[in-house]
Amino acid sequence: MFHLSSIKQNWKYLLLLFITFLLAEIIVNPIGNFPLNDDWVYAQATRLFHEKGIPDADCWGRASMIMHIMFGNFFTGIFGYSFTVLRFSTLFLSFIGIIFVFLFLRNNFLNNSFHSFLITLLFLFNPLYLNLSNSFMTDVPFICTVVLALFFYYAYQQRSRSIYLVLSILFFTWCVLIRQLGICFVFGICLTEVFLNKKGIFKMALLFFIPVCGLFVFEIWYYRNSSMQTLSSYSFLFFKNSNSSDITSITGIGINFFKRWVHYISFTGFVLFPLLLPYLLSFIREKKYLIQKKQIILSVILLLPVIWSLQKFPIGNYLYNCGVGPETSYDTFFLHQNTDHAESNFIFLTIKALSLLGSFSLLLILADHLFQANSFIKNPASINQTLITLFISLFFYYLSLARSEPIFDRYILLFSLFIIPAVLAKSQSVLSKPVLFYCFLSLLILFSVFTTKDYLNSNRTRWNVTNFLKKQYSATDPEINAGYEHEGNLVLDSLYWYDKWKNIPQNKYLISFGNVDNYEKLTFFTYKRYIPFKKDTIFVLKLFGK
Repeated sequence: MFHLSSIKQNWKYLLLLFITFLLAEIIVNPIGNFPLNDDWVYAQATRLFHEKGIPDADCWGRASMIMHIMFGNFFTGIFGYSFTVLRFSTLFLSFIGIIFVFLFLRNNFLNNSFHSFLITLLFLFNPLYLNLSNSFMTDVPFICTVVLALFFYYAYQQRSRSIYLVLSILFFTWCVLIRQLGICFVFGICLTEVFLNKKGIFKMALLFFIPVCGLFVFEIWYYRNSSMQTLSSYSFLFFKNSNSSDITSITGIGINFFKRWVHYISFTGFVLFPLLLPYLLSFIREKKYLIQKKQIILSVILLLPVIWSLQKFPIGNYLYNCGVGPETSYDTFFLHQNTDHAESNFIFLTIKALSLLGSFSLLLILADHLFQANSFIKNPASINQTLITLFISLFFYYLSLARSEPIFDRYILLFSLFIIPAVLAKSQSVLSKPVLFYCFLSLLILFSVFTTKDYLNSNRTRWNVTNFLKKQYSATDPEINAGYEHEGNLVLDSLYWYDKWKNIPQNKYLISFGNVDNYEKLTFFTYKRYIPFKKDTIFVLKLFGK
């Protein structure tokens, strides 16, 4: 049962989480005034808000993001505007989120505080979570506010104190105003409570309508204040977007949903392997395969497309080849050249092997849940209904995402957290003798910390090279092609910058990881890389004849 004294009772674990988080960030070194991935979009919107005092609807991304901007503006109002300040605003919320992940697991799924601490570490060092925590992307603030909203909702369920319900509603509203698909968790709770428990209709109405109305009001504002040219950058829920590229056919949604499923299972199999592989070993050691033949057959069938998908795994934003961030220089992104600098066959094959074994273990667990669905229908009280809420919410979340073509690793972050309770329901016993878990978790921690450090080092070095060109050669930004983040950060119009970067490659200066046709090497910069462990080189190229 939830009570505020649980925070006091677990203060040692919360302190350990803080120390661990702090040590990881000291190693990563998040300081640096440069953008990462897409966070220049959110940074620009925050800068305009910081300068004008009001949000600018013509500088927007696909997320609702208004609360993300306001939260960033709170920090820039105190410390001034920079990417470093914005990054630390995410890190602050990231740590708060980790604290409440611990409390959420402890209060709803695990009776043992030490086990809750271990599983919280597993999520903290999810490569996606640590990597995105060191940016101004919306993903970590989104998932943290979801966790806070769920935590206070179930605190209300256990203690019946109205303040907890109010806090839950506020955090759900905050959540949907960061990423609109947070509404899926509101649906999950409401459906569980109304149809399974058949109680609290009025309170569920409040929980439903306040976040929905908040999102509706935001979309009215955005629709009226944004020029028609920028409407396609935001995916409306309440208005028709004539420029939308969302999939509408049932067949298309089904195919895309399946593609995502394969990607999410294979990826989650990797990021949760410290918990999944010990379960698989215990499954074999205890000869459960003799009594769970149906689960094994279903799991093998579902594993076949995952095996096929491994030829392209990892893909997307953050685990490219051997775990570094996205290759966003012009030569790697468009020309598909010089990508071998990041490759290590041993590390890549290890990731694939861990993904495959973890995927099979995860599928065994999900198949077991599926075969127990009949007993749940007959006796709903036999299964943790918080778990049912999470299953329903994840279903809505990914069904919504299946309407859109892009598939990014970072979308799996939410899945890889909220699938953990389903895994714990079957594998919690592995924490009783956690030697294997410790070993695998240590590997994941090292991988996550040092790939994140590599990612920031690479981008920091490219930004230093850009500043070097400006200082030594009086180069202007339009003369320099320093990659995706640099080009995006130059413009306010998120619709046209990508085509500009793609279609005008003949910049005077090109920052790359190797040779490119029609360019000559001017100089080079090196930086230390950890995965794979070596010295990496970034080249400054100059267009022939310029």
